[in-house]
Amino acid sequence: RRHQYPLEGLLEENAAVREYCEALMAKLREQFGGRLAPRDMVLLWSDARCAAQRAHCDFTRERVEGLSDDEMPLGFVFALQDDTPLDVWPGAIRCFDDPGRELAHRRIVLNAGDAVFFRGDLVHAGAPFDRSNMRIHVYLDHADVDRAENETFFMHEEPWIAERRSGRRSGPSEAH
Repeated sequence: RRHQYPLEGLLEENAAVREYCEALMAKLREQFGGRLAPRDMVLLWSDARCAAQRAHCDFTRERVEGLSDDEMPLGFVFALQDDTPLDVWPGAIRCFDDPGRELAHRRIVLNAGDAVFFRGDLVHAGAPFDRSNMRIHVYLDHADVDRAENETFFMHEEPWIAERRSGRRSGPSEAH
């Protein structure tokens, strides 16, 4: 019930979508001044009653271990609709090994036009959806860090990653 569509095909077919995505990519390039390159823009579509994803990082330990904060690749989610939830575990970066404490879950909720950036090693997951939802996802890659396509590092079975508590929600300004 969770689908991913490369936007390249839509860009060729629809001038309005192409202009919108080109403007978004240009803004991302401007924001990061060449330090990180936006790549692989996809439309994420979740059907109604879509279950939650497993908690994961977008990069494996081997790909990001030892990177400085300036070298760390990022993820970017741009909400196209109101009430777009994303599950995160604040503080769950560089935590491939037991950090000595349980890391709590938080659900952030984005509205149309809101965006969130997150480190490639942040534990996060697509939230469950009661109704269909569309959003854009982009990787912001660092030139020195290889990213394998569709590679994730699942963290949902680690004892320090707390289980989701569906009632914990916050707006984008509270996300870290």
